Amino acid sequence: MKKYRIVNKLRFFVGITSIILIATAIILLIFKYTLSKGNEDKPIYSNYTVKYSQTVWDIAEETNYRGDIRELVDEIIRVNELKDSTIYPGQVIVIPQ
Repeated sequence: MKKYRIVNKLRFFVGITSIILIATAIILLIFKYTLSKGNEDKPIYSNYTVKYSQTVWDIAEETNYRGDIRELVDEIIRVNELKDSTIYPGQVIVIPQ
């Protein structure tokens, strides 16, 4: 078995310390990335029964949505798998909160 001798102790410890710090940084970045993937906000939906002569726009305006109302209308149409904005009285749809 071949034996190795450390010629420059400072250079050896700086090299080992650098390798340990880089490995720790990589592990922490991977750990942080995996933790952040589970913290995404999941949308909350509530059921809504359509009343006579209501449109998707009317329902969207009744909510407390703070953004562009067109985005909410598009979201309602998308999550309810509607072909267009046509809805009928008595129909139960889901509304994002």
